[in-house]
Amino acid sequence: MLEAVLAVAAEPGHLLNADRLHRVLARRPRPERDAWWGVETYAMVGDVTALHRLLRWAEQYPTPPELHPAIRPARPRLGARIRRPVTAPGAAEEVARLAATTLL
Repeated sequence: MLEAVLAVAAEPGHLLNADRLHRVLARRPRPERDAWWGVETYAMVGDVTALHRLLRWAEQYPTPPELHPAIRPARPRLGARIRRPVTAPGAAEEVARLAATTLL
């Protein structure tokens, strides 16, 4: 079931895309949400699945400002390379936003 949900998560305009998934997950108490979402997604990380595709898309684009957590940013590690965000035109930005929303 989770594979099907993740398969449509980054489709702009889809009824079951990441915007809906985010609303559903955000309504659940954190322990309940993490017990299901965290365990299920962790089990999928090593496989080539819809989650893998979302992770690949999300890592290519900057996180949209409205999805940044409200925490103090971590200081860069000594010697860490600075990644410059890649900007994507139009629909690619929406796909990246949906992918990032799914992964939060």
